[in-house]
Amino acid sequence: DWVCTTTRNLVREMKLGNASAWAPYVNYLKSQPYGQLPSHWSEPARELLDEVVGDPSNPILPPSDPSGWIDDEWKNECDGGDDLFEQNAFLLVTQRGWDDLLIPVYDMMSHRNGKWLNTRSLGVRNEVVEVQAKKAIRAGEEIYTSYDQCEDCGGRADSYGTPEIFRDYGFTEIYPQRWHFHDQGISFVLDANDDNGLELEWLSAEPDEDEIEFFEGQAERLRELMDGKLSIYNEGISQSEQLAIREFTDAMITAMDTMITIVKGMDCTSGEDTCIV
Repeated sequence: DWVCTTTRNLVREMKLGNASAWAPYVNYLKSQPYGQLPSHWSEPARELLDEVVGDPSNPILPPSDPSGWIDDEWKNECDGGDDLFEQNAFLLVTQRGWDDLLIPVYDMMSHRNGKWLNTRSLGVRNEVVEVQAKKAIRAGEEIYTSYDQCEDCGGRADSYGTPEIFRDYGFTEIYPQRWHFHDQGISFVLDANDDNGLELEWLSAEPDEDEIEFFEGQAERLRELMDGKLSIYNEGISQSEQLAIREFTDAMITAMDTMITIVKGMDCTSGEDTCIV
């Protein structure tokens, strides 16, 4: 597995420190705080996240296996162990890698889709990776890439969105957000408009009555969680972990509430793919 090899190469270079040929880059990576991904959170935080998505062995809501990178991939696929330094290196490759490669500078570009996405990246293994501007970029403007709407990331567009980005990169993406509720076969893009409202673009058929009832129940369950366990200090959970879970849960509630409102016919023109709330 190339990811395993890249991880072990990174561990070696980080241990070399200033003696590494890649010293500025690996020292920067080594300085990154642990616990950026749910897979490296405290056990109480992982359990709380499991409660958000449902049964971890059969999640009700995305993402699947929200904190399984260490056990499922590092230990099982890479034959890795419990050394936290090595686990962190593996998660750095997971979080920052282009496929299974670490590319200095390129891996520092932030993710954002929609009108904000201003680059495209092209390249395959053993060739030069080329990043092109999609439009004029002003001096001082942030350069964005996409973690799912990219030409070189293995067809993620149809199955990868906000929940998966949270699992694999450790943050809840700002609008536009892409939601794939896999078990229900419901997908849509949620974006902010110029009137401080939200627009929803369907990527699938609209949910039927039974599916809407399911989403209403899940939104209510998450609201109760926000008002309960997620509203108070939980022993063993850091402030950053709790805030990350709250932010993701709030985004999930907003996505489901918006979808429900639109399907029930509020401010949506029949037959249009994009609806406004």
